[in-house]
Amino acid sequence: LSRGDIVRRGVLATMSDALGRALAGATVVTPNRRLARHLADVHDRAQLAAGLRAWPAAHVLPWTAWIAAMESEAVAAAALPALARLPSHASVQLWRASIAADGTPLLDDAALAASAAEAWEHVHAWGTGAESWRAWAGGEDESAAFARWAERYRGALAALAATDASGAADRVARAAATMPSWRGRHVSFAGFIDMTPQARRVAEALVRAGANVDEVPTVGAPLAPARRAEFASTDDELVAALGWARREVERRPEATVGIVVPDLAQRLVGVRVRASDVLGVPPEGAGDVRSWNVSLGEPLDATPIVGTAVDVLALAWSTLPAGRAAALLRSGFLPGAGGGARESRARIERTWLERGLHRVRVVDAINELRRSEDALAERFESVRMVASRTRRATRHGWVDAWREALRVSGWPGERPLASPEHQAAGAFDGLLAAFAALDATAAARAEIAGDEALALLAELAAATPYQPESPPAPIQIL
Repeated sequence: LSRGDIVRRGVLATMSDALGRALAGATVVTPNRRLARHLADVHDRAQLAAGLRAWPAAHVLPWTAWIAAMESEAVAAAALPALARLPSHASVQLWRASIAADGTPLLDDAALAASAAEAWEHVHAWGTGAESWRAWAGGEDESAAFARWAERYRGALAALAATDASGAADRVARAAATMPSWRGRHVSFAGFIDMTPQARRVAEALVRAGANVDEVPTVGAPLAPARRAEFASTDDELVAALGWARREVERRPEATVGIVVPDLAQRLVGVRVRASDVLGVPPEGAGDVRSWNVSLGEPLDATPIVGTAVDVLALAWSTLPAGRAAALLRSGFLPGAGGGARESRARIERTWLERGLHRVRVVDAINELRRSEDALAERFESVRMVASRTRRATRHGWVDAWREALRVSGWPGERPLASPEHQAAGAFDGLLAAFAALDATAAARAEIAGDEALALLAELAAATPYQPESPPAPIQIL
């Protein structure tokens, strides 16, 4: 490819000279993972276009990953005390305990705890770095309530010798003066529309420590004027935007088109349906190229492979509605899902309906599977035995029992997993690790019963977004 070809294809047209130089030698920090991946891809394509066959990889990190790496480096150099870093799930549970100490009955304490954790992040990101929430104490309004919870939360962190992600950047800023290895380091902030005061504090601390810090643009001048259009409904607007995006990509195959949906989280299902109607259903096979992608993932428990795992555990330690239990037996992520076994398993739901069985125990599933001589019966018997040995345990103990139950059940099945399924299984494994880490916030690592453990696991799975990594698509719905 000639340089003119590359410019026409947008590889260099969206990358300023300053950004190109930064990608070639600096640590480039972006606001999010999407931009980090995009810039690394732009750098690699530019090197290929220049005729290179090998080159140093661009060091591009999203803000949170960069701060975590800098904090770990400072801890290793004894510039910061070694504190346990609470994962986000554990942090929310600590907020939950701080709120519960008020003794006020709540309709949804989990949602309130998540909101409080988000407010804590904003206080740190946009505050002065001091304990500004204390100015709100002493009243009866929501701000005063947050100040009470924040004091308890901060005290709980201190008691645990722990820290969280919200305060990591300020810890890095405090450590900069005693980190000689950061002197002369080149850091470029790319794509930040408005850097938070916390990010500014980090940048200024690095400059004082002798680092080279700059901000670089990630796009050039606008290539086209803005246009305004009106539609009868938001659905009509979306269909028109999708149609326009399809025509643009068909006209210019090298183009990348973004469609911004302000309320994407609320409209996610409808947006996916409309995109499938207008742009086609995305292929699921390995190596297939997608024409469009939605940036917002579904809850982790909405993926079939994870839903199967959660239902296996629920059936083992509790009960499932008959319809959900029947769907579990038909799941492709359990052994013997193909051929005649699938048909015989499908008939089990009718048997339960005829008996008027509304909730199913694992022994009910085992009995019906044995009637059809299904080998899954013995696997579920092994699951039942695992469950019978564990009735109360710490969160770490529950994770050990759940892993064993899933192993003997044969999950995730016999066929090779597609890439999105493999990633979802990995994300679920990470969720189990995060669940085990909740012991750090539990008083004396108290044991809990199975129903409570399963409810908390289901809550975390529903609250964890899942977005599989995939090759870049020409149409991005954001």
